[in-house]
Amino acid sequence: MFEGQGPVGALRRSVRLVRDNWWRTFGLLLLAGLMVMGLSLAVQILTGAFQSPVDPLVVDPDTGRFGSAEVRAILADTLVASVIGLVVGSVVQIAGMAVTHLTAALVYVDLRIRKEGLADALIGELGQGTPGPQAPPATGQSG
Repeated sequence: MFEGQGPVGALRRSVRLVRDNWWRTFGLLLLAGLMVMGLSLAVQILTGAFQSPVDPLVVDPDTGRFGSAEVRAILADTLVASVIGLVVGSVVQIAGMAVTHLTAALVYVDLRIRKEGLADALIGELGQGTPGPQAPPATGQSG
C-alpha cells in the first residue's frame, strides 16, 4: 500500500523484507495481538458483569406470576447495560485494530530502516546530508 505495488509484488517485497527477521516480526505482531486480545477480554468480562440482572424475579404469591413492573424494570436495566456494553466493546475493538495495524506499520518501517537504509534516504531527501561528528564546544579562558 505504501509503495503502490500490486498484490504479487507486495508479497514478494514482504518476503524480501522479512527474510532473516521472520521470528522477530512474528513475535512483535503476536505480542501486539495478545495485548489487544487481553484488553478486549478484560473489557468483555467487566461489561458482562454489569449486564447480569442484580435483583432476582420474585413470584407474586397471590397470583403465582411475576410482577409486570419488575419484569419491565429488569428488561430495561438489561437493555441499557447491553447497549453500554456494545458501545464500550466497539470502541475497544476499534482501538485494538488501530494498535495492531500501527504495530505492523512500525515493523515495516523498522525493517526498511534496517535493510534498505531508509533513514539515510529520508535525511538525504531533506537536503541535510548525513551528520558528521560534532566537535565539543570550545571553552573560554577564565580570568
